[in-house]
Amino acid sequence: MAVSAHLRKDRKRPVRTEDGRMALTDHLREFRNRLFISVAAIFVASIVAWVFYGQLTDLLLSPILDVGKQLAKTKGIKSQPVVSGVSSSFLLQTKVSLVAGIVGSSPVWLYQMWAFITPGLHRHERRWTIIFVSVAGPLFMAGVTLGYVILPKGLSVLIGFTPGQVTNLIDLNDYLSFVIRVLLVFGVAFEIPLFVVMLNLAGIVKA
Repeated sequence: MAVSAHLRKDRKRPVRTEDGRMALTDHLREFRNRLFISVAAIFVASIVAWVFYGQLTDLLLSPILDVGKQLAKTKGIKSQPVVSGVSSSFLLQTKVSLVAGIVGSSPVWLYQMWAFITPGLHRHERRWTIIFVSVAGPLFMAGVTLGYVILPKGLSVLIGFTPGQVTNLIDLNDYLSFVIRVLLVFGVAFEIPLFVVMLNLAGIVKA
């Protein structure tokens, strides 16, 4: 019984060759495990974000409300965030919580991504993984922060095209979709140089 249990346990472990290669089944199993960890981290972070939904909403609405007040004073343009539909508020909270969970758990799923695409690292190359983990998360957050800082400028330009005789009713779902795209694009853009450098050091991509 003990021998058979030991053999079953060994079969679950990925078998690597000296150059770091694995069988296809082991590779798929590792992908499943890392995907599960990433999804679990996003799920837990989303639950935490759901609890603090009020604070997150205030943070996300602050740019559009400030821009609306500024344009009303300088150009006489009126704008008002609105929600329409019975289920819109619930979908709005779900979307905000999920995106906040993705951003908050970024160090976890970025590490899982890096660990999966570089299975053949040698012992002296493991420090690259430590560097990646310590730099990837802050870089992503820095990109998101920069996107949030310049967001009012973009909103001011876009809403500024509204004629003075018209009130711009801004659907919150559309607004948050726009904000999410901007923040994620900036976050991912900050990761691209790191990915290129690390893949080059690992020998996967040539300079």
